[in-house]
Amino acid sequence: MKILALQSTSIFEQYGGVEYYLDDLLRSLGNLEGAENVASLVPERNSFTREPDGSYQVIPVPMTGRGWRRRFENRVPLLLFRQAFSLGRRMRPDLILCGHVSLGPLALLLSKLLGCRFVTVVYGIDAWGNLYPHDEWCLKQASALLSISHWTKQILVGRGYDEKRIHITHPVVAPDLTHEGRSATHRDPFTLLTVSRLDASERYKGHDDTLQALAQLKSRGARFRYLIQGSGDDLERLEKRARDLGLTESVVFVGATHDRNELRALYSQADVFIMPSRFGRWGNRWRGEGFGIVYAEAGALGVPSIAYRCGGATDIIEHGKTGLLVEPNNIAELSHSILYCMDNPEVVQNLGENARKRVRSHFTRDQMKSSAEDFLRALRK
Repeated sequence: MKILALQSTSIFEQYGGVEYYLDDLLRSLGNLEGAENVASLVPERNSFTREPDGSYQVIPVPMTGRGWRRRFENRVPLLLFRQAFSLGRRMRPDLILCGHVSLGPLALLLSKLLGCRFVTVVYGIDAWGNLYPHDEWCLKQASALLSISHWTKQILVGRGYDEKRIHITHPVVAPDLTHEGRSATHRDPFTLLTVSRLDASERYKGHDDTLQALAQLKSRGARFRYLIQGSGDDLERLEKRARDLGLTESVVFVGATHDRNELRALYSQADVFIMPSRFGRWGNRWRGEGFGIVYAEAGALGVPSIAYRCGGATDIIEHGKTGLLVEPNNIAELSHSILYCMDNPEVVQNLGENARKRVRSHFTRDQMKSSAEDFLRALRK
C-alpha cells in the first residue's frame, strides 16, 4: 500500500507528543510497506534538528510564517497542497494519512483529486468537541480514524461516530527508556515525581491537587520529597503555592530536562510518579490527557503511577496492578493513596514491576507495528 502523509509539525523541528507519535507511526508503516511506499510532507520552518533515518520518505515543505501567518499557513496550507498534489500525481497513493484534524479539508480534497481514501489521526483535545464545522465535517468523511487511546475513541463514539471506523494505535515509549529501571531500594524520604510543562493553560495536570494532598500529609508528620520537573509561565505561581502550604523544604523544582538521559535519571529517583490530570472543559476549551506518555515512561522504568480516573491515564494504569487511580478532584482520596504507597514499599515494588511488564507488552515499537499492521489489514478488506 502506498501512503502519503500530511503533517502540520514534525519531529525534525520540534519535540512533542504528536511529533513523536507520527514519527513512530510512519516508521512502522515504512517497515511494513517499504520506505519507498511511505512519504510524509512536513513543514520546514527552521533548519532540521534531526536528520531522517530512511525508514520512510521525508519531503520538506518550506514555510516561513510566524505568529498569525503561521496560523494562516496551518489553516490554509497552499504550499503543502501544491507539493502534496504534485507528489500524489507521481506517487498515486492508495491512502492519505492526515496527521491532524486541522488538515482534514486538505486531506479530503486530495483524496477526491487523487482517487484514494484518507484516514485521520485523532489525539485528544483536537477531537473531543468544539471543532470548527468544516473540520468536523471532514473528520466524518474520513474512511477511518486512528485514535491514540480508548478514552478518545469512547468520546467520539459518544458523539455519534461509528465505533467500527475507529482503530486504536497507542503511542510508544522510546527504546532507551525500556531498559533496566530504578533499583528496588525504598527512597528516604519517600520520593514523588511529576513531569510536565508548567504552563498556566495546563493547570489541569494537577500540581495544585498534589501539593494540597501533600500538605495534608505533612500536617500529620509524613516525610517525603516531591520533584516537579518542567518549566513554563506557571512556575512562579506554583513556587508560591508550595511556600504558602509550608512545603518549601519538601518540594524541589527541577527545571527542564535537555535529553533522554536526564529524563531517565529523574524517573529513576522516584518511588512513585504522580500526575492527577483532570478532564473537562474550561474557558471554552477541552482539557485533559489524550494519552499521557509520561505514565508509560515511568512504568517502563519500574515506577508506578498515581492519577485521576479519567483521560488517557486509564489506557495505561490498571488500578491496583500497575498503579492507583483516584476519583477526580478527591483530595482526601489522593492523599490516602500517597500515604498507602509510603507505608507499603513492597506494594510499590510490585506495582512498579507490573507497570514495567505492561509497558513492554503494550507500548513499544513492536506493538505499534503490530497495531499498524492490523489497521492496514482492516483497510484492505
